[in-house]
Formats: sequence, structure tokens, C-alpha cells
Amino acid sequence: MTWWSALAAKLRLIGVPKPALPPAPPPTFFYFRAFVALLLAQHVFETYVRLRRKKRLLRRGVPDSVRAALPNVDEREYERAQRYATAKNSFGFLADTFLLGAEATLLFAAPAIWNGLARRLVVEVLGLTPSHELARMGCSMLLVCPVELLIKVRAPPARRTNLHLAQPSDA
Repeated sequence: MTWWSALAAKLRLIGVPKPALPPAPPPTFFYFRAFVALLLAQHVFETYVRLRRKKRLLRRGVPDSVRAALPNVDEREYERAQRYATAKNSFGFLADTFLLGAEATLLFAAPAIWNGLARRLVVEVLGLTPSHELARMGCSMLLVCPVELLIKVRAPPARRTNLHLAQPSDA
């Protein structure tokens, strides 16, 4: 019998409870599911906001509140700006859905990149062991970053005129 087991036996005799073990950390898959759930929740919220905006943009004409605040609003210019905002909002639906699909694809591809291509680069090209996680992380970033940049690149804004609601100043 070791001194530790003898001490533990004596402590149990006098009623000292065993120390509680800390709870095991949640598995990594829990974080993955939580991240996917948050990604989907954000997409649903953005879609809800866009649907509300679309409903408002489909009502044609200058609202009474804008007309009361700024009586000199040009109706043609306001309608043109409204058509532009409607088109931009409709394209936003498409862009948001595409980005959700691209982010989900990258998220599901990350383990394959980490255990496949990045590991091979570290072992075969750099000559390190697979346990060099910083090198694997760097290789993973080098593989994923160009794809993310291509996905999230935006075209330069087209030349457009903005609706000016300010009243002309008297000079």
C-alpha cells in the first residue's frame, strides 16, 4: 500500500469527500454545430430584414412623411432611387445565399485541408513532422485565403447618382 492510498483511506474514514473532477470539456463537434447554427441564424435574420425592406420598397411613390419633411422632393428621382434600391436588395438575396453556401463549403472542407493538403505540404515540402501545428496552420491559411478572397471580392461600384433629399440652399 502506498502512502497516498493509505492517506486516502484515512480521509474516507473521517468523512472527507473525494475531490470532484472538473467536467470534461465539450467535444469539438459541439462548437462546430454551434457555429453552423449561428451562421444559419444570421442568414435567416438577414433574409428577414431584406424581406421587410423589399416590402417597403415595393410601395411606389414618395411617402407622406418624406413629402411633409421635404416638400421639394423630385418624384422621378425618388422613383429612380427606389428602383435602384429594389434591385440592390434583390441582388442581396442572391449574394447572401451564395456567401452562405461558400462559407459552409469552406467550413466542411477545413478538416480535409488540415489533415490532407496542409499535412502533405508540411511533411513533404517543408520536411517537418505532422506535429508542427503552426506550420500546418500557415499552410492551411495559404490554401484557403485565396479562395476566400475570390469568393468575397466585390465588383467596383457602378457610377450612380444618389438621391439628394436636402433642400436647395438660398444663395
